[in-house]
Order: sequence, then C-alpha cells, then structure tokens
Amino acid sequence: MKSFTWTLAPARLAPASLDPQPVKNENSPGFPTSLVVARAYAAEIKADRAARVPWRKIAEKMSISRIEAIRLAHSLDEVLDEIREETSRQAELKQHMNPVRGLGW
Repeated sequence: MKSFTWTLAPARLAPASLDPQPVKNENSPGFPTSLVVARAYAAEIKADRAARVPWRKIAEKMSISRIEAIRLAHSLDEVLDEIREETSRQAELKQHMNPVRGLGW
C-alpha cells in the first residue's frame, strides 16, 4: 500500500496582504458622523428599546443598519472613538491637501 500526503500547491496559497490595516466596512449613509448626533441617536434608540420597538423598526426609522443601531445602543464608547479617529484622520488629510497660506512670499 502506498501512503499519500496532501499538500497545497504554492499557486493556491493566498498572497500576503499588502495593507496591514484591517478592512473597515463602510457605514450606512444615515450613520452619525459627529459625536453629538451619535449620542442623540443612542439616547433615542434606548428610549425606543424601552418602549419595546424592534431593532428592525429602529434601523428603518434612522436609515441605518440593524447592527449599527445595536452598536450605538450597546457600545457607544467604541463608536465615539471610531468617529474621533475618522475626524482626526480627515483633518490631517485636509491639512496636507491645503497649502499653508500667509507665509508672506
């Protein structure tokens, strides 16, 4: 009897990722982009849940996904941190795009 071993061919191995950053899923268009709006949405979601409104109805009303509504209600601090990171990253990009004015040249 012959013993066979199976191996993956090198061509079938997945290539190494060029970007070490994890892929971030895009949020819904209605997802809050400011801290104040995120806090207001979270308060409204909690009030709706206290009134036993289903997650699906809450998500439809706010034009966000059901998972995003759950995240706003249960992990608001993480969402706020993500918004802060995104706004600081956008501010850095904006600063690099705009030349410094008023140098007197």
